[in-house]
Amino acid sequence: MTPHEPSFERVETCWRLRSREKADRVLECAIYATAISLELRAGYGPDDLLKSQAFVDGANVESAERRARVVAQQWLKQLIATPGFEQLPTWGPQE
Repeated sequence: MTPHEPSFERVETCWRLRSREKADRVLECAIYATAISLELRAGYGPDDLLKSQAFVDGANVESAERRARVVAQQWLKQLIATPGFEQLPTWGPQE
């Protein structure tokens, strides 16, 4: 990591989906802690980010986590409505 790259620490995985057409690609949504906020990130890996949103609450981190989970569920509902994805567990081996 270079000094200009932001550092992220995964807080939790919200959901994982696999494309039925390209079974080797897993779309994942997770909450990350950054130096200034929580960030909800969805993508096919760290170098293939499709969508992100920051949540800042100052001292009230719990509220930021709750709001990030709500948005993650909204994103999931939009994707599940699109044919071609199957939901994967967020626990266990992350193949």
